[in-house]
Amino acid sequence: MHTLYSDGNDTVAGRVANAKQVGLDFIVITDHSWNEKCREECRQFTVDGQFLCVMGWECSTKTAHVPSGFVYSKPPSPRGDWSNYFNAVRTEGGFVWVAHPQWQKDTYGEYPFDNWSTTSYNISMVSGVEAWNEACRQCRPDPTVYAAGTVWDSLLSKGYRIWSISAEDRHAKGGLGHAVVTVYAYDLTLSSIAQSLREGRFNSIRTPYAGYYQNFRFNVKASELGFPGSTITVLKGQDVTIRVEYEITWLTQAPAGRVDKVQIIRDGQILYDDGPLKPFVNLTIIDRPQKLSRYRIWVKDTTGGWAFSNPIFVNPVPSSYYEAKELILQAEETTRRAEQQGRTQGLEMAREKLKAAQSAFNSGKYDVALSLAKEALELAEKATGLTATIPPAMYRPQSWPETIWPCLAVAVVAVTIAITIATRRYPRRGE
Repeated sequence: MHTLYSDGNDTVAGRVANAKQVGLDFIVITDHSWNEKCREECRQFTVDGQFLCVMGWECSTKTAHVPSGFVYSKPPSPRGDWSNYFNAVRTEGGFVWVAHPQWQKDTYGEYPFDNWSTTSYNISMVSGVEAWNEACRQCRPDPTVYAAGTVWDSLLSKGYRIWSISAEDRHAKGGLGHAVVTVYAYDLTLSSIAQSLREGRFNSIRTPYAGYYQNFRFNVKASELGFPGSTITVLKGQDVTIRVEYEITWLTQAPAGRVDKVQIIRDGQILYDDGPLKPFVNLTIIDRPQKLSRYRIWVKDTTGGWAFSNPIFVNPVPSSYYEAKELILQAEETTRRAEQQGRTQGLEMAREKLKAAQSAFNSGKYDVALSLAKEALELAEKATGLTATIPPAMYRPQSWPETIWPCLAVAVVAVTIAITIATRRYPRRGE
């Protein structure tokens, strides 16, 4: 969002007051010009656990408008080469995204990232792209109206982990609380919110009534539970359960409001499409992915409410994946134990086998990794003076992988990004 420090019509204090009024937990100021006074005001209004006023900057050129947040040192201007700007934001732990790409294409004839294909800078250096911009009529996520969904899927299909963002892009005074992002975060701190955004742990919603935010949840479950931005593994041939919840919370204002579109999209193709015409959706479907797949959701209601998720990635793997993973962990632990005991004979060979097993595992060569991990474990066991105990081959998926956000201790916060980002506490049903 913008303030009087560039082309906005409100002060930083005014933006903060408006954000709190509509139940937001933080905003990110991304004026078109960098201003040290603005940065100090952002710091003044930031109190961990209560409210965050985050400093950012929208770097604007004829080729692209690229906002960044959580940046407190001015990044260098691109001057034809965006690499220095992207690297500076990433180094500081910030979040950088492409603003209103459809407006850019309509105005200049091409998407801003069409020519970002050099070795020094490319689209992989950007964290997100706007699929909804409240101030830009061309920028809407409905694929029948706006090409952003198709463009986004095209980027995802090329292997880029690019996250989709809802942005308010507010210039006029007041009016916050329509384009909102729900963030899965550890707590309400600068570092926690920034990390969640960088890792895609958020969904986007749009509400026609500021301060009234629909309940929207999306997850994929097999032996693991996946949330937006995460990757879960499943045994090849195993089903996954896709869960979608959406509830209109402003029926007092619009009693005739109904959900008229729900789509589940897998790898850019529509997997499920329905118009239930109910004030809420509680949907569960079963699917069996045959390869690394990405699932995302978008929902629309008749009052102007929208919700769209970031993708959840599902990777079907053979049973050797789980067997190799467990043996690698055992070999690592046994090697550490041998080192602590000062037993080094044969340990160097164990380390080499373990390193090779880890490399094969990371390359998806699970059978090779399993064989190397067995050798590493045997060598490490000999170094400790114990007998190697190789467990029988079996499928042993873990219910909660280490990569899922610790014990899923997540505080769900709703965020508004108006070339600014703002969050609010996610309302729990029944509370």
